[in-house]
Amino acid sequence: MFIAILFKRLILSIFLTILGIVVLKYTGRILRLFGLQQYLEEVSGGGGTVTMWKLIGIGLVIAAILVLGGAFSFAGF
Repeated sequence: MFIAILFKRLILSIFLTILGIVVLKYTGRILRLFGLQQYLEEVSGGGGTVTMWKLIGIGLVIAAILVLGGAFSFAGF
């Protein structure tokens, strides 16, 4: 049972890491796909949307580390 839980955490952690790296690497393409967020551009000045996508990518990688370490207790994980 413990090995299965560890395996699920490992798979989820790998997925989140890959997703975070993809968001960080392809921020420009994501930006072209979804466009600029007017609120972020007005509040934070130029580059607010790019910063948001970079923070989302970094947050996904940090979440992957926390999931692997067992900081989150999901049902079945």
